[in-house]
Amino acid sequence: MAGKTVMTVGSFDILHIDHVELFAKCRELVGPDGKVLVGVNTNSFIEEYKGRSPLMWESDRLMLVNAIRYVDDVFLNDDTSLEWCLDAYGPDYLAIGSDWFAPERDYMAQIGLTWQQMADYVCSVVVIPSRERVHSSDFRQNAMGEPVLIGQKVVLTDEGIADD
Repeated sequence: MAGKTVMTVGSFDILHIDHVELFAKCRELVGPDGKVLVGVNTNSFIEEYKGRSPLMWESDRLMLVNAIRYVDDVFLNDDTSLEWCLDAYGPDYLAIGSDWFAPERDYMAQIGLTWQQMADYVCSVVVIPSRERVHSSDFRQNAMGEPVLIGQKVVLTDEGIADD
């Protein structure tokens, strides 16, 4: 698929393996001649949307995402509607992780667009399967002194982490 562009947008507040796999799948989708664009939500966007401050500054998140070999370009997103991104970048695809495409999340409402608008932009929504092994909020909880549960139950003691 030479010359195609895929765009994905997120907070990436604590970059982890599922993010990198999302970017790798985006690269696979458009191939070596395509372009992978990643929008990084601003600090103010995260504060308004999630009701909390990010752990990492937007400039740090932008730099980390840009350093990943699958990514061609990054930009800051400060808008709840992605319409401006479609206007500015004209991607062929908008990629989202399957964890964000659950019916109860109503992804199209979250990005301020309708399916008809996406069709008008000739932009296809591509749902990338996520292993959902870990989320940034898991790391956030760990940074706040709570254990992260990945694959098995653990107990955080004064001596460290013990199997339950």
